[in-house]
Amino acid sequence: MKLKRIITTFISAVTLLACMPLDALAAQTPEDELSQTGFLENDLSVNGTNSFGNLLADEFNGEYSKQQKNNGCNVFSAEVTDKTVSVEFETTKGGTLLAAIYDEAGEQMLASGTAEVAKGETTKEIVIETDTMPQYFYLRVFLVDALTLRPLCTAYESPNYT
Repeated sequence: MKLKRIITTFISAVTLLACMPLDALAAQTPEDELSQTGFLENDLSVNGTNSFGNLLADEFNGEYSKQQKNNGCNVFSAEVTDKTVSVEFETTKGGTLLAAIYDEAGEQMLASGTAEVAKGETTKEIVIETDTMPQYFYLRVFLVDALTLRPLCTAYESPNYT
């Protein structure tokens, strides 16, 4: 997901720069940059000018809406190295991160691992409890309430290992 975020951010920056007149860039003052940064922290809206731009805008706005609905609890990315899953997330309260690997179709769970997280943590490593890691698998990471196992946000899913 980290790579996906980087690519998405790069594409949006290129699209924005391509659509912005050059004299508008030159006339921008530091105060303008500060006000724009404040805008992005509080609200985000992306509009497309062609079919590709509309597709990209829909993807941005959909992801942003999902994150806003999660009330400060989100799983942003997860990368697997051997049996360890490195997860980037945010949470406004304590909970449990659950990383699970599934068969390539994403239907049958093969193995999982958990880690407790505290409010304000942003990264965690989870060890998948399995004797042998399959070569191909589907990854899902959940942030759940430690007591009730109720999901705190939408699950992070990655077909990158299939």
